Amino acid sequence: MLKKMRRRFILAAMSAFGLVMGILLVGINLVNYHRTTSMQDRKAENLLDREERAFHRPEAPLPPMTEIPGGGPEAEFTTRFFAAHCHRDGRILFLSRDHISSIDEELARRYTEDVLSREKEKGYYGDYRYMVKRDEMGITVLFLHAAGALESMHRLFWVSLGTGMCSLALVFLLVLFFSRYAIRPFAENIERQKRFVTDAGHELKTPITSIAASADVAAMEHVGDEWIENIRKQTGRLGKLVNDLVTLSRLDEELPFPDKTYFSLSDAAWEASEPFGVLARAELVQELYAKMQYQALRPKILVSYVREPYLYGPGNVRVTFDSQIRTSLYHPIFLEKKVVDISAQEVPQNRILEVKYDGFLPEIIRCLLQTDTVRQQAFSKYGASRRFG
Repeated sequence: MLKKMRRRFILAAMSAFGLVMGILLVGINLVNYHRTTSMQDRKAENLLDREERAFHRPEAPLPPMTEIPGGGPEAEFTTRFFAAHCHRDGRILFLSRDHISSIDEELARRYTEDVLSREKEKGYYGDYRYMVKRDEMGITVLFLHAAGALESMHRLFWVSLGTGMCSLALVFLLVLFFSRYAIRPFAENIERQKRFVTDAGHELKTPITSIAASADVAAMEHVGDEWIENIRKQTGRLGKLVNDLVTLSRLDEELPFPDKTYFSLSDAAWEASEPFGVLARAELVQELYAKMQYQALRPKILVSYVREPYLYGPGNVRVTFDSQIRTSLYHPIFLEKKVVDISAQEVPQNRILEVKYDGFLPEIIRCLLQTDTVRQQAFSKYGASRRFG
């Protein structure tokens, strides 16, 4: 149990740390991606305006590259891009490749056609960040070389991922080391509890054994006494319960628990209620005797019959078949062994079918009984027997 508790503690701690680390890594990379892409888009937008001005108004002076956001004093030599000026139907009219040497005209045309087929205003195409501008004068597509920015994003991703994995491994080792100290109070409590149960079990075994021995001696002197038999049964159950409790307290993570098995709930309930049966019968007999004395109650008739019961769980349905209903003519003595009785049925071979239920009668029982053509009525065996006395 302690090992399982320790594993759960480590799992909970690592899950919490892993969730926080994952959120941080995703957040850092998303912020870096958004920041880098926004910077590339601002730069591409300025370059796109510059190329449009150079294509449509070649006589106008162009702003220097150093004034472009993010350009710097070396922007004229470090900024690599090319632009394609197209007709509104997509036909390429002119390709501007003055600021790049690694792209020939054929490759530039293919890049432009692929980007126009996507019908997106901006995005990444290989190592380039492209931007498309459409107006009444035509279409202009600019490709900005962004290999450095993409490499920076990839490098940050892998560095952050490696840092996260190393952090997880380091935290796991720390949690694994300190977890034994974290569960030490629980281990001490469990050990004290086991020691208390073991000591209490040993202390209880002595009086239980003494009671059982006394009950055995009393049973030999009073054969058939139900009170003594009940004491012997309960001491046996109590002794078994104490042994099971001690065995359970000695179980640890090295000894697995016994296999699960099925048991009869009805038998368990009957066994639990059996000790009260003797007391209940004694109280019932005492109550009957008292009423016979101070209320002058006397037996009128005795009714006997043979019952065949059937039970159905849903609806608590009780179906009984009663037969051989017999009654005494006059019987003033209660619980006499020999009774002179006669049949209380007009046709002795008939059987009485009784259906009792709580709340509702299940459809399967209703179909079996065919209640649509049967009239429901009550029948009293006592009432039928009183006709004779």
